[in-house]
Amino acid sequence: MANPVHLQVMLDQKRKAVQQARKALEKAQKNLETVEAEFRGWEEALKAMTAAAGAGSNSSPPEPARRGLSEEWKKVIGDIAMSHPQDFSLAEIASTAEAYGIDAKPDTLRGQMHHYTTQRNFLERTSPGRFRATAEGAAAAGVLLGVRPNPSPEEEDDGIPF
Repeated sequence: MANPVHLQVMLDQKRKAVQQARKALEKAQKNLETVEAEFRGWEEALKAMTAAAGAGSNSSPPEPARRGLSEEWKKVIGDIAMSHPQDFSLAEIASTAEAYGIDAKPDTLRGQMHHYTTQRNFLERTSPGRFRATAEGAAAAGVLLGVRPNPSPEEEDDGIPF
């Protein structure tokens, strides 16, 4: 018969191995999402170049492809626009992004906010480190600014308009 202490040690080792494998799987899944997004970008670029080449050399260069928000960022911007209609901080964006599984490293997040404020007009800067969703950003996220979906009974009866 096997020694129970030895079996417990083996069980603990296998539990640790399962935890490590799960962490590796999560990391690989995030990497896969990133690589797939990059792949789609390159694929769109190739299609645009192919279409431009087929249109003839006298045509003007094609407009760069304007992608919408990713599903994850739709959730982030929609959620934060609804929960913080006046404005929100970079830290609040980071916390909301992390809640939706987006790795919100400070440099990456600052770059994303710069892109969304200067190039895409999804957000506007209200003051250093604070932002507000624009009507265009809210529409891209699928929400209406100033309209809260399904208010609770307490919110409906408080007499304070939203």
